[in-house]
Amino acid sequence: MGGILNAIVLINNIVKFILFFQGYNPRIYYPKRTDKQLFKNLVTQCEKMDIPFISELPSSKQIADDYRLVVDAIFGFSFKGNARPPFAEALSTLIDVRIPVCSVDIPSGELDERVY
Repeated sequence: MGGILNAIVLINNIVKFILFFQGYNPRIYYPKRTDKQLFKNLVTQCEKMDIPFISELPSSKQIADDYRLVVDAIFGFSFKGNARPPFAEALSTLIDVRIPVCSVDIPSGELDERVY
């Protein structure tokens, strides 16, 4: 959950301010919610700032048509093993995306030591 936490904090503290002035309208794909209070509070902050959450990740074509930037914060450095649903599908979509992808800490799906 480190990646999701990073993304929500990033959007809450910096990105929304910058993106709105650049004409962006951020959306958050948060497929697997937790009952941890910290995450609930961050979701509430986003909702109070009118940042919508989407329940399904659009196809790579739809992302290219409807968005100008993807902020990837699915996994952090501590992720180990194979991605399971719904994250495996999200990784497949991210690989096919043909618009800029900004990774918060490490590009998700690039967990091979050769990347470093």
